[in-house]
Amino acid sequence: QKLADRHLTNEMISLCMIVRNEEEMLPQCLRSVKGLVDEIIIVDTGSEDKTVEIAESFGARVYHHHWENSFSLHRNQSISYATGDWILIMDADEELVREDHDKLRMATRIPDINVISISVHNKNQHDGEITSFLTSTRMWRRKLNGYYESIVYNELRLPPEEPILHADVRLIHYGYGLRAEKMKTKLERTKTLLQRQLEENPNNPFANFNYSQLLRGISKTPSVELCREIIEHSRRAVANTDPNEKSLRHVHVSALDQMAMAHFFLGEFDKAEECSLRALEIEPTYIDPMFNLGHIFASQRNFPRAIKAFEDYLDFIKDYDIGDEINNYILMHISREAEAYYELGMVYEHTKQDESARESFLKVLEYKQDYLDVRTHLARLYFNQGDYDTARQYARQRVESDETDLAAVYILADLLRREGKLQEACKYLEKIVSIEPEHEAALLALIESQRQLGNQPEAMRWVDHLLKKQPTSYHGLNLKAEILMALEKYPEAIAVYRRLLEAYPDDADTHNNLGNCHFKLGEFQEAITGYAKALTIKPHLEVALRNIGLSYFKLGEADNAVLKLSLYLDYVPDDGEILYLVARIYLDQSKYTEAIRYLERCVTLDPHSAELICRLADCYLKLGHIESARMGYLQAAKLDPGYEPAQIMLGEVEKLLAQKV
Repeated sequence: QKLADRHLTNEMISLCMIVRNEEEMLPQCLRSVKGLVDEIIIVDTGSEDKTVEIAESFGARVYHHHWENSFSLHRNQSISYATGDWILIMDADEELVREDHDKLRMATRIPDINVISISVHNKNQHDGEITSFLTSTRMWRRKLNGYYESIVYNELRLPPEEPILHADVRLIHYGYGLRAEKMKTKLERTKTLLQRQLEENPNNPFANFNYSQLLRGISKTPSVELCREIIEHSRRAVANTDPNEKSLRHVHVSALDQMAMAHFFLGEFDKAEECSLRALEIEPTYIDPMFNLGHIFASQRNFPRAIKAFEDYLDFIKDYDIGDEINNYILMHISREAEAYYELGMVYEHTKQDESARESFLKVLEYKQDYLDVRTHLARLYFNQGDYDTARQYARQRVESDETDLAAVYILADLLRREGKLQEACKYLEKIVSIEPEHEAALLALIESQRQLGNQPEAMRWVDHLLKKQPTSYHGLNLKAEILMALEKYPEAIAVYRRLLEAYPDDADTHNNLGNCHFKLGEFQEAITGYAKALTIKPHLEVALRNIGLSYFKLGEADNAVLKLSLYLDYVPDDGEILYLVARIYLDQSKYTEAIRYLERCVTLDPHSAELICRLADCYLKLGHIESARMGYLQAAKLDPGYEPAQIMLGEVEKLLAQKV
């Protein structure tokens, strides 16, 4: 640098611009080149604000021309007024990074270099995010007589044999983050000019490519009609360019990426994949299709290929230096590491690879602390792992930044419910329902929490809220009936269960619950009807077998009761209450051998019950096994000396034994 300053003279740089009503952006632009350019040439096409006054305050020479619907015409007019050795082209919504002035000045001193390209970073004014990137030829020696063609998205014409030096110089473009009204005006003007170009030449590849790119920027989730229009124009751009021709290679490859994007949003994933692979075959280092393949494969549910695509992108971008980029592609995914790791996390989470999912989501936070709902995913993963403290930490952080993230709020509520802090949990759950009144999971958790608190009326209020939004909700109707049963309002519960069966006629559990209501009312025949229907649908429904057996017992139909209860005990052999009931039925029928079989199973379950052992001894006595009966009564009396039946029967047995002697 010292040698250059001593021996090289600085050649003059002329900044050439066209403007109209740019009072908001122009000062920032002109300040960014102060000390670098030697003259400022501005062609004003009809400003009605303070644009001209601002330009002149920076020493610019302003020339007034009526707008003639051609950017190239007015761009060439500005160049014609320049007197410097170098032409530098900028727009009012751009600024040159001041730290790069020396780099650009040094580039002008390299022997035999007459054309220089720089890096254009498209930046959103509102959030500061770089949305896309491209290299652009913005500087050349005036002696080359460079000029522009096309009425919009100008095409620079320079001698084709001239080499282009790419200087690692940053130009920040704010043109895609303007106020909505100004953005709309700008887009409509550009669209009109492109349509005029296409009317004159429908197969103009550059116009088709630019029109497709403009349509692509209208919406992040384009409609079917918009996608079809993008495909039509990008297809023409591809058809009318040869990728082997250097000057049009970027148009051909970028148009393939445009087509891939449109096919993706149409759900035509095979076509999207084909276009992306074609682009990468021509240009293997083109990062946009590299990145997009991850989304395409994930949408095809080809998760192994999705993982590899995102990992390939991340491996490539790790060593990528934006300053070395020489291709003229508009790169949309230049700094999307956070998104790539997020999508990897989503794939891993979907495929139950929780550890890899956690690692990926944690990597997201290294690049972008507030990226989407990554903290919610981390909270859920740590919750499932049983690390509730870490889960709470991430869920709270997410809610602090976005209290409308209902998934994170629900996790906090779930943690409180797990800890038994039901009142606090209800506050979170009510917050969810206030934002999303039909959030069924939150409503069900709220209802269950109120029931656990013993607040049945409040639980019923939320059940009615749920049923108002979802009249046929299975869970809602079922909970309403359960609460009515808990309040012993069995006729009302019967009405709800019948309503539930209208919507879900083949639900065995509902038929069983309907039977339970009739059972509670003493309507045992109606109860049997409900249980029988449940068993028709689900023959091995254990609870229905138990309940129908009890109903037959209540009706005095002992044989039917034993039949159903015996079947039930085949599935639930350790239900001591039913074992004892069956034994008592057999005792009442004087079937002592059968009774012994069930009583012995009861004693196995409860070997310290004096009553059971005494009943078993009764059976042995009835069968004439007096000594066995005596041993049983002795054991019962030993277990519970105050149990009178054992003492009484022991005396009777002793008398029988004495008579026998």
